[in-house]
Amino acid sequence: MPHIRIIDYVANEGGGLRYVTELVRELIDISGYSFDLVTGGQALERYIKVLNAAKISIQVFQDETTAIKGADGSPFFVPDVFGEGADLIWLPWAHRHLISEPLAKKTVATILDFILLRHQPYIMPLLDDNTRNYVAKILQAETAVTSRLLDWRVPMALLSHEVQNDLIRLFERAGNSTVIPLPGPTKHYKLIAQFR
Repeated sequence: MPHIRIIDYVANEGGGLRYVTELVRELIDISGYSFDLVTGGQALERYIKVLNAAKISIQVFQDETTAIKGADGSPFFVPDVFGEGADLIWLPWAHRHLISEPLAKKTVATILDFILLRHQPYIMPLLDDNTRNYVAKILQAETAVTSRLLDWRVPMALLSHEVQNDLIRLFERAGNSTVIPLPGPTKHYKLIAQFR
C-alpha cells in the first residue's frame, strides 16, 4: 500500500492548498493509498481549517522547528527523518522546501509558478528595504530549491506550459518535468503517474 507523505510549510492559498485538498479527496477512498501531512506554523492552521471543511481525515504531524526556521523567507530544510515510513514524499508547493539527495529519491514536487523569479526586476524596486530583504531571501530559496530538484531529476508536475517555459528560461533546462494543468478531470491521475 503506497503511503504518501505531504510536506508543506506554506499552504499557499492561491493554489497549493487547493491542489492538495482536491488530490487527497480523489484518492483517499481508493484502495491502496494512504496519506499523512507534515506542516507547521500558519500553514498548520490553514491545513486544519481546509481539511476539516472538506471532511478529509488524515494524520497531521506538526513540525514547528522547520516552520520557524523558514519564517524569514529562508528555505524550509526538510529533515530526512520525514522520509521514514513513507513510500513517497510529495511537495505540493515545492518552492522553498529544500530536501537532501537521499530524500529526493522518493520525492515528487509540484511547481505552481515562478512569479517572483520572473518579475523580480520589476518588483524589487517597488519594495521598502525590509520587504526587499525578505523577498530577496525567498528568491534565493526558490532558486536553490529548483536547482536541486533539477540536479537530482526529481519528478516535477508543472501547472502550465508557461511554468515550464519559465523553468527553461530561468534555469536553462526542464529537468524531469511534466505539465499537468490544475483544471481537468485527469489531473489527479496524471500527477499520481509521477509518483514512483
